[in-house]
Amino acid sequence: MLGQKKKRNEEDSNQETSRDIEKDRDRDKRSKEKIKTNQNFLMKLYQILETPELSNTIEWGENGKFFKVKNITEFTEKVLPRFFKHNNFASFVRQVKYLF
Repeated sequence: MLGQKKKRNEEDSNQETSRDIEKDRDRDKRSKEKIKTNQNFLMKLYQILETPELSNTIEWGENGKFFKVKNITEFTEKVLPRFFKHNNFASFVRQVKYLF
């Protein structure tokens, strides 16, 4: 009887270890996806800021340490859909705040 109980405890422990390993893999995968998403966003933002024909809509600040959206309506209607899968300015701002 003690042998069976010990065996069950070992099996339970192995199952918990397997679940922990699986959780770690899932967390690592999500973390890598998050990093890739952030990198993609930053690359798109840089492309937007470096596109000369968009300078009437969005531009770098004087010292290059910030940027400003000069025409939110045009930015929302024309720029966001061109570079992203949406035209939601609030989502764009939220992503910028999250990264900086």
